[in-house]
Amino acid sequence: MMKNMRKGIPKLFKDGYKQFTGVEEAILNNTEAIKSFAEILRTSFGPNGMNKIVINHIEKVFVTSDCATIVQELVVEHPAASVVVQAAGMQEKEIGDGSNLVVMFAGELMKKAEELIGMGLHPSQIVAGYKKASIACLNLLETLKIDREFNVRNEQDLAQAVKTAVASKCYGQEDFLSALVSEACLNVMPENELEFLVDNVRTVKILGSNVRDSKVVNGMVLYFRSKTNVRKVENGKVLVMCTNIGLREMDGTQNVLFNNANELLNYSQSEEEIVEAAVKRYADMGVKFLILNNKATDLEYHYLNKYNIYTIIVISKFERRRLCRMLKARMCVTKDFTAEDLGKTLVATQKNI
Repeated sequence: MMKNMRKGIPKLFKDGYKQFTGVEEAILNNTEAIKSFAEILRTSFGPNGMNKIVINHIEKVFVTSDCATIVQELVVEHPAASVVVQAAGMQEKEIGDGSNLVVMFAGELMKKAEELIGMGLHPSQIVAGYKKASIACLNLLETLKIDREFNVRNEQDLAQAVKTAVASKCYGQEDFLSALVSEACLNVMPENELEFLVDNVRTVKILGSNVRDSKVVNGMVLYFRSKTNVRKVENGKVLVMCTNIGLREMDGTQNVLFNNANELLNYSQSEEEIVEAAVKRYADMGVKFLILNNKATDLEYHYLNKYNIYTIIVISKFERRRLCRMLKARMCVTKDFTAEDLGKTLVATQKNI
């Protein structure tokens, strides 16, 4: 009776119904996930690729056609698709371009593998075939290489090398932008080219102009105004603080009881003395540029103005790290810092744009 029921079960479903069990079912689910992921990014490929609106886990909105940015901000939970995400991230880290091609190529491989599984091939046979194909491709690439002397320290050679990558994102502006990119890369090029840090080259978008007005700044451009009246400093020491200047601010639930007016005057006077002593210590050590991680009090700003210290607030820890790397400074989490923790700046100025 059970045998007859099993024979009759497929008749309960529509025509075209397929049933997979074991390894085939798991593999086809994985291939479908990778194919779907590749289809999402397919329309963003090339210089005429369309932008995508991506909202990450903290609800920050990105409008971009860059595959690396899309892959980085998406939360991919499927294990097979996560492998492709890691491959695209490695491509971006090692080469700096071609991450979309990695995803699309993986999707095409899975599409062909699905057809081969439908023909009856075992997955191990398909993997062996792909390995042979990869070896054949590597051998073919060796025959296609061009013997040309390339100097990474030469601005024209470097501009020619990056032009292809720039053209895929800014088609029509590649000649102008590649020259700027090569100039910026040469400014931060270390002695060992293999230790080049991509994060040392940053871009800042300023409204009210166009691409042709772009230029390279040997330094760092920030959207932060000075909190003091000082607008320019030269040849001064830099202090990067991750703590308060004067007394630690009390919670709103704490109360201070004064019995008379003299106690109130003495309390405020002692606070002023502590803040002035701290700011005077900075000035005596040669500090002309102060970077804070949060807002200071009006009293602290008063004494910073008095001792002519250029002060900005940088909330982002990543921006503070970049500033420390550029100015050769250390972030001070306590007030017990030494002269070795201070950096040095040649020129810091504020411009109204």
